[in-house]
Amino acid sequence: MCPAPYASLNRAAQAVIRDLSTLMHIKVAVIIIVPVVIAAYFITRKLLFAKQQLQEARRISAYRALFKFSRMLSNDAMPRAHNKRDEFLSLMRETYYCSIENKKDRFSSEINVILDKLDRTYYKMAGPNEKGEADQKWADNFMEHELYNLATRLSDLIRIELRDLSIIL
Repeated sequence: MCPAPYASLNRAAQAVIRDLSTLMHIKVAVIIIVPVVIAAYFITRKLLFAKQQLQEARRISAYRALFKFSRMLSNDAMPRAHNKRDEFLSLMRETYYCSIENKKDRFSSEINVILDKLDRTYYKMAGPNEKGEADQKWADNFMEHELYNLATRLSDLIRIELRDLSIIL
């Protein structure tokens, strides 16, 4: 009896079986893990897309509110207002500071330049008047010449931005 050759063959067979068993475990792991990874990828992509849609909807809403504000400035605070200064201050207080100022990060830099100028003008007009007549002349000049131009420029910029977003007002 010579068990030695059979013993080495037996060990080799056990090693092959062990390797096949390991491969089966790997195959089972791949069968389970790959679909989970793919599902996680698609869920992540879907969540990112939903987030982008929400941000875009908020941006469009902010632009629409800003467009409404610019139209109110150009129509109400300019030709038809009896007291243009008070109408401007009222619009800034009731519309700009309540619904637009906190959305400035959604607007382009050109629009923000105009909004900053309107903001500075509001504080200059609403603050205490120590210069008297000079401030009144400056405010009258702003109301007669600059405000309408700023409001129409703002409306034009908003239309351009919304056209780029393929939105029609």
